[in-house]
Amino acid sequence: MEEFDSARLQAALAILEQASVRVALLSSPLTPEAGRTLRAVAERLYAERRKRDEHFPPALFGEPAWDLLLALFIAHDEGRQLSLGEAYEAARIDSRQGPAVVEKLAAAGLVARSRDRDDAILLTKHGIERLSDYLADLI
Repeated sequence: MEEFDSARLQAALAILEQASVRVALLSSPLTPEAGRTLRAVAERLYAERRKRDEHFPPALFGEPAWDLLLALFIAHDEGRQLSLGEAYEAARIDSRQGPAVVEKLAAAGLVARSRDRDDAILLTKHGIERLSDYLADLI
C-alpha cells in the first residue's frame, strides 16, 4: 500500500511540475526564455514535417497553412520577417496557391502583411498568442 501511495504522489508531483511550467509560459509567453522554449517546440514540429516529406510524396499531407504559421513563429522569434517567397517556400506551396493560404490566415486574424516591407508577411499579436498557447500545451 505504501508503494502505491508513493507512486501516486510521484505522479501527482510530476503533473504539478508540468502544470507549473505551463502556467509560467502562458503567463508570460513572450519573455526571451519562454520564447526560446516555444521556438524549440515549433522548430521540432517543423523539422518533423520536413522529415515526413522525405519519406512520402509532399502533396500527400497538405497543411501549408500550418507550415506557414510554424515558419512565421520561428522567424518572429529570431527577429526576422519572411518575404512572401520565403513564406511560400517554407510552407511548400507555389506562388499560385500562396495568396489563398495567406488570405485564409489573414481572415482568421493570424497573419498580416508587414508595414515595414511590402513583400513581407508576419504573425499578428493574435497569431503569436494562439501559437504560443498551443506550443505551451505541448510542453
